Amino acid sequence: MNTIDSLEQVIMDFSGLLDLFESDFMKNRKTNDLTIKQLLYLSLIETMPLCTTTAISKKLQVKKPTVSNLISVLEIKDLVRKRLSNEDARIHLIEITVKGKNLLATRKKLHRDFASKILNCLNESEKAQSLKLMKKIYDCNKELLK
Repeated sequence: MNTIDSLEQVIMDFSGLLDLFESDFMKNRKTNDLTIKQLLYLSLIETMPLCTTTAISKKLQVKKPTVSNLISVLEIKDLVRKRLSNEDARIHLIEITVKGKNLLATRKKLHRDFASKILNCLNESEKAQSLKLMKKIYDCNKELLK
């Protein structure tokens, strides 16, 4: 196996490890029977300062009714709420509730725990080298977040 194939395999293996952590999170926490898609929408909403159905629809390139239906489910689960914009009463802003923020905080802790578990097997020199490489990988791919 050449270097590129080996690196691709390691990246896929890491992805699989994170999937296992996420799966455990979804099964063993009080996640209100969330689907992965609902969790991803909730995470996206957290990153959007003025979040609307239209903004989510454009960001994900899906139809507004699809977004509206999913937001309704998150509202029923008390993870988000809609409120009228102060600037334009025709616009409903979507906000994460305290319950939703707590759920996302637990998920972030899970990700930190995952990172700690990975880093525990490295010495200080390897950690410094990994930091440099991971930062480079992130910087080259951060446009994917837009």
